[in-house]
Amino acid sequence: MDELNGMGFLIDGEGQLLYASDVDNILGGLPSYDPEHPESFYESSMADGTRQLVYTKSTLGGQWTVMLTVPASQAQELALDLATPMSGVIILLGIVVTGGLYIGLNSVAKALHSLIEETNLITKGQLDHSLEIDKRVDEVGRLRHSFEKMRQSLKARIREMNRLLKISRGVASSLEIGAAVRPILESGLDTGARSVRIVLASDVILDESHDSSKITYFGIGPETEKFSDLDHKILAFAKDNPYARLQNPSRASQLGLDEYAFLPGAILVVALRDERQYYGVLWLAFDTSHSITDEEMRFVATLAGQATLATTNAQLFMRAKVGRQRLAAILASTVDPMLVTDHLGCLLLANPAAWDVLGLDKSTTIGQPIKKLISQPALVDLLLTPNEEQGSVEIPLGDGRVFQATASQVVGEDRQLGGVCVMRTLMRGYATMLELVGNLNKQQMGYVRKIVTGVESMSRLVENLLDLGRIEAEVGLKLEMLSVHDIVATVTEALELHAQQKNIALHVSSSAQTTPLIEADQALLQQALQNLVENAIKYTLEGGEIWVRYGVKDTRMVFEVQDTGVGISPINQQRLFEKFYRVERRDVTEQRGTGLGLAIVKSIAEQHGGEVWVKSELDAGSIFCFAIPIRHAKKG
Repeated sequence: MDELNGMGFLIDGEGQLLYASDVDNILGGLPSYDPEHPESFYESSMADGTRQLVYTKSTLGGQWTVMLTVPASQAQELALDLATPMSGVIILLGIVVTGGLYIGLNSVAKALHSLIEETNLITKGQLDHSLEIDKRVDEVGRLRHSFEKMRQSLKARIREMNRLLKISRGVASSLEIGAAVRPILESGLDTGARSVRIVLASDVILDESHDSSKITYFGIGPETEKFSDLDHKILAFAKDNPYARLQNPSRASQLGLDEYAFLPGAILVVALRDERQYYGVLWLAFDTSHSITDEEMRFVATLAGQATLATTNAQLFMRAKVGRQRLAAILASTVDPMLVTDHLGCLLLANPAAWDVLGLDKSTTIGQPIKKLISQPALVDLLLTPNEEQGSVEIPLGDGRVFQATASQVVGEDRQLGGVCVMRTLMRGYATMLELVGNLNKQQMGYVRKIVTGVESMSRLVENLLDLGRIEAEVGLKLEMLSVHDIVATVTEALELHAQQKNIALHVSSSAQTTPLIEADQALLQQALQNLVENAIKYTLEGGEIWVRYGVKDTRMVFEVQDTGVGISPINQQRLFEKFYRVERRDVTEQRGTGLGLAIVKSIAEQHGGEVWVKSELDAGSIFCFAIPIRHAKKG
């Protein structure tokens, strides 16, 4: 207390001073205090006016009170002495903290600047540059780690989108199912699968030679053949389970794979289907245990959608192709010249009769504008502007023949798609126009139909006589190398509809030794075979069967047309190939004909250096045989 110029006092409970540390300085009296407060600290003024800091402390019971006083000026000086070094410490600490903040913020700013630059690369699509991931666990480090994960996710998603774009292009660029599904199968291997297979149901028809009793499959991968035995099981399973992950196929009781020696470690199955049809299944096999993720399932489901699209495209193309072939076959079997044009006035289809009548070259005219092909202005105008008001037009030809031409529009979705023109001889043309004269009663319509039927019979007779006359006149054959398969297919496809109308099954088969090409006149060979098949259909009762067989015997190509018809007696067989000869039987009197069909067949066979014969029994059907040399003998 002496160093601070302070004093100490001991006071009893009655306020009497018992002790003072400096008796000489108490003349001014004691500072005031409140004995009711056992402990207090306050500022007080002495009698001489000096300010003192006073501290009092009473003993238990208030019998004694200790008082300590220190001049206020001394306390202030002591505070200043203590504050000066503390201020220095505080200033130094502030400098250190400021420097630390600067260094820390500068480091954060650099990290953020680097992160911004790398983010800019991501926004520009440059995803190959990976972000540097340090060991720091602060917010910037976590932000950098999140951006790196985003970069990897974007890169994976863009890679997946590029694969899907490649697949879509592959599907769109080819209508052949094998080529279309190839990129789909290759993309499936990116999942790590050892086998990727597409299996189509047996009722999914992709070409004319499709066997409806067999499935169609495509596979890729190092072990795809190893797991191909599972195709039928998985095809049946996927029909009721369109999306399935089999982590342990051996325990999948619904598949029934117990009897298979080689089983995959895991199987991913996605059905190929739309709202109308179940097409098949896309399935992936992993050779070891594999946990199939949701991302893999989603990716394979996308591949399955593309495979379904490829399958439907192939089916639509096949149907359009078959439809066109059938239309061409129908046109080829029609004796009247017929032309089909598109909406631009270009020739799409024409039958052999049209080639002959108009003098057109089949190999160079398809797809050409009819203005360049046809020299008859009236026919061109009719084809380019077909409408109901124009009706029919007479078309005179250079050889003196006159045809009645009629045209009609082909309309789809409220717009014109093209036109069809039919040319008939005047007699047939006028006869068919009788039904358009107005309202006729039932008896009149009966007379009109009889007239039309009679005229058509006369026209067929005249055409057959002309054909027979040209053949017997030994007009030079137009020999060319022909595919027997194409000739047979053209004839049978053209007559398929006629057979179906009588519920007759028409079968076609060939021997294993069939020569692909023979030397013959295409038009005559086709006419001969058509006459034989038409006769078989005509004289076979409903529900019967007809077989068309062809093959090589010695040096000749032999065609056989067998039916389950009424048969022919031995007496009638002797005159069967004579002109105008018709078998008279009560059960076939309703069958009309000119009696020239088989005579024409015989003449065509003889013109080719061949022959025709028949094997038949009454009520047991007939077999007509037509044989010609594979190579035509050179004259001279």
